[in-house]
Amino acid sequence: MAEFTIRPLVFPADEPAYTALRTDGLTRLPECFRVTPADDARRPLRWAAYHPTADEVIWGAFAGAALVGTVGFVREPLDKMRHKGLLRGMYVHPKAGRRGVGRALLREAIGFARQLPGLEQILLTLVATNAPARALYAAEGFVSTGIEPRAMKWQGRYFDEETMLLFLHPEAASEPGR
Repeated sequence: MAEFTIRPLVFPADEPAYTALRTDGLTRLPECFRVTPADDARRPLRWAAYHPTADEVIWGAFAGAALVGTVGFVREPLDKMRHKGLLRGMYVHPKAGRRGVGRALLREAIGFARQLPGLEQILLTLVATNAPARALYAAEGFVSTGIEPRAMKWQGRYFDEETMLLFLHPEAASEPGR
């Protein structure tokens, strides 16, 4: 039996736990997120109706009642981009690390995306020096598409950002004219 459960977050009920975990991640690993805690506090949390046809979902991993990990998915809203989705905000609290929480969250998001009509690929970005995250994503089928040098600058340091891509239906991706 797993020592954690995964479910879509429900707002506003899960908002305090989500905000606390997100602030922890932004503070503990500032180089791994595009936003700072101050940036995050200035923008309102956007949330969607959480059901299989939604275009935006945030999942939480819970150890008992404690939220220990999150990942978000959003489908591109523009007509020419609706074949793509983005993973974002992946974070697992260190106390829950090395228990399969990140992999389970990632698989939940990929499984959800595979069910969306017309969705063909998922993109994500990560700090290029985050080898454990890259290894996790690669193990689940993501491939690197490039690195943006000096994508972020925080406290006088630059951080390169790597983009990774997963084709949900790889056989279709190799067809001519696709």
